[in-house]
Amino acid sequence: MLISLGVVSSISVKSSIKRSLNHHLMLAGIVSRNIDYMLETNLTRLFDLSSSGKINLKDRDWGPEDKALKAAYEYSIFTDKVFILDSHGNVLRSYPQKGGENTNMLSNPYVSKALTEKGPVISDVYTLMPTKRQVVYAFVPLKDSEGETIGLAGGEINPTNYLFSRIIETVSPGSDMCLELIDSHGIILSSNKPERILTYCDHNEYIGSLIMQRKSMVGTCHRCHMQETDSSRTEDMLAFSPLSIAPWGIAIREPQKLVFSPATSLRNVFVILGVIYIVTALVLAIGLSRSIVKPVQSLISA
Repeated sequence: MLISLGVVSSISVKSSIKRSLNHHLMLAGIVSRNIDYMLETNLTRLFDLSSSGKINLKDRDWGPEDKALKAAYEYSIFTDKVFILDSHGNVLRSYPQKGGENTNMLSNPYVSKALTEKGPVISDVYTLMPTKRQVVYAFVPLKDSEGETIGLAGGEINPTNYLFSRIIETVSPGSDMCLELIDSHGIILSSNKPERILTYCDHNEYIGSLIMQRKSMVGTCHRCHMQETDSSRTEDMLAFSPLSIAPWGIAIREPQKLVFSPATSLRNVFVILGVIYIVTALVLAIGLSRSIVKPVQSLISA
């Protein structure tokens, strides 16, 4: 009975732990897919600049381009501005116009990457100098009527955009759960703990490597940078799911004792049942031995 109880309890506890881990990994995947969908929808607005047929960088008539930029800007995630670049990285037009024209963005590594790869690119958090303003860029190839790439259509995203926060808030994480959107350099774009936004996350290099590998994972880690002393460090469960559109990922961190509390309760129940079985077996053994041994002893004496 004890052996069978031990086998059943071990299988049940492991199954409970596996379900808890898979639940957090699935939750991270759902949030990452929602953000992917939002980014993909807004990238489509930039692609529409090429497909609109209104872009002609040679005629120097910017009326059609300005209208197309305004249409791409409205109701989009590009709350700072949208703009078009030529093949040399020069900013030709932007909306709204903030004096950013006649500048060259070729030194921006994400501009160079988009021009080289001729595909959509979403950046990590990028710091503009000398203002030190932090932005996120999105770039797509800009093509003429003949399908030739003549530059880029781009947009600026505020890293603290409320749409990211709204997606995270829909999950309604508990007070002890930390749910964060992180770029490949470990900078937190959005979090259910506002004080951590635009700071570096714990284990940023490890998370950065997961993003580069497009690899999901679930495991344990220490909340080493969120505690003041080493003695107060807690062991957490970390679930991570990368995005497919941007070099970002969703990390969910929660104290391990809370994640595994159902398994711990189940284990305690089996321990209590085991103790009851042992006590019952001892009582039965003593009772049976007395009921058998005492008459035999009486028979021997007779």
